[in-house]
Amino acid sequence: MESALPGVDPTVPSAARVYDLTLGGKNYFKVDKEFAEKASQGMPELSDLAKSNRACLIRAVTHFAQDLGIRRYLDLGSGLPTQENVHEVARRVHPDARTVYVDVDPTTRIHALSILDGDPYTAFIQADATKPETILEHPDTLALLSAGEPITVLLFAIVHFMPDSAQPRAAIQRFLDAVPAGSVLAISSATIDGIHPELERRLSEMYRDVPSPLVLRPEEEIMDLFCGLPIVGGELVDVGAWGVPQEEAAEAPWLRAVFGYAIKK
Repeated sequence: MESALPGVDPTVPSAARVYDLTLGGKNYFKVDKEFAEKASQGMPELSDLAKSNRACLIRAVTHFAQDLGIRRYLDLGSGLPTQENVHEVARRVHPDARTVYVDVDPTTRIHALSILDGDPYTAFIQADATKPETILEHPDTLALLSAGEPITVLLFAIVHFMPDSAQPRAAIQRFLDAVPAGSVLAISSATIDGIHPELERRLSEMYRDVPSPLVLRPEEEIMDLFCGLPIVGGELVDVGAWGVPQEEAAEAPWLRAVFGYAIKK
């Protein structure tokens, strides 16, 4: 990315752009590359972890569409458009699948609109996922997701950027209250469990001065974000291991990321 677009600060690293960079994308600034390189020095597996998380998202959406028959998706913290976006994966099963993407980063809005322009079954909303009313009451959400059909609410690699002060559990509960029975809540998140204390310290310092500080939670607190819904399978699973044969499961790096989903009854 050679120049800043309106509303984008090229001097501050963006979690969305850094994530895109680790996936092999090109929509980043020098500050993002420097941040990613510094983070990778403390955790060489950063790129592999990002790719494992993305692969888990693709497997999960395929499962929800194919096995659960879900045709509507709300992708919170969607990040920059990349290969195999949620709507593309869902449409392999349901050509009429609807998807609403949400991200607070203005970079994501600019690129998403350029890709989704003219697609009547997708929309992008620039909004904060911890303020659900702005999303639930948005005209695009009402137009695409309010037909009474089950909705998959996706929170992939976003809750570890939600501070406790933003009350993420209350926000997630509001989304759950708004979706019909049969809907799915799916969460992936980095976890503090199993991380070396020194690595935790270094990561916390690196993310301290960025717009989205990193909040590492134990699995017990991540499970609490399901707001009382039982997780399918009973436990969180490493993103590199969920939905793949045991012999193909990726080894958990120093910083683990876990995944789980629950179905609203």
